[in-house]
Amino acid sequence: MAARHTTELINRHKPNLPASTEQHLTEAHSLGLELRQLMRGHPSSPVILTTFSTHQGDPNPPLLTGLTLSTYVPLTLSPVPLIAFSIRIPSSTARALYSSPSHTFRIYFPLPNARGAALSARFSSPKDDKTTAWTGADNDACWGRLGCRVKDSGRLYGDHVMVTGVVKKVIPFGNRDSDGLLEARGGGKAAGEGLVYLDGRYRAVGDIVPAEGNERAGD
Repeated sequence: MAARHTTELINRHKPNLPASTEQHLTEAHSLGLELRQLMRGHPSSPVILTTFSTHQGDPNPPLLTGLTLSTYVPLTLSPVPLIAFSIRIPSSTARALYSSPSHTFRIYFPLPNARGAALSARFSSPKDDKTTAWTGADNDACWGRLGCRVKDSGRLYGDHVMVTGVVKKVIPFGNRDSDGLLEARGGGKAAGEGLVYLDGRYRAVGDIVPAEGNERAGD
């Protein structure tokens, strides 16, 4: 019932700004633009969220939907691993997360190469065919993935919904198995090989910067 309520809110959502004067709204908008400009200088690690749009009793095959996230963050490691991220709404992916019977999704970690950047860019555009993009989510584009399930009904903040997920599987990508599937465990990429987004461009992690007075920095 809670998930259905969240879906209804997402479907009809309009930004929930407090009643105020035109000047206040203008100032708030200007502040948001300033924050966006400032954050262009803050590197983020993009991840790719994928799920299937299915509905109870729908005879049609499920459709892949997904998007590139810049707000992904691990919340806890124990007693249950949890992650969190926000999605701007309205969003077909947000609707799929809360309306499908399984409430399951995957998080992919792209590599800092041309295929990883192309896959991230493809999933960041709502106009691209995500089914086509799915074929690129392999060892050449990503270094691992998580299998997750939506934990609760989510919470709306302005024009975004905050999603909390329970991690059910952790799969580093190595060699393909005998069936050619991407379920290889072990052989994952070394830490620090993730894709980075900074100032409107995809980048690789740069040099280690030692912290002054910290002998362990750079080890």
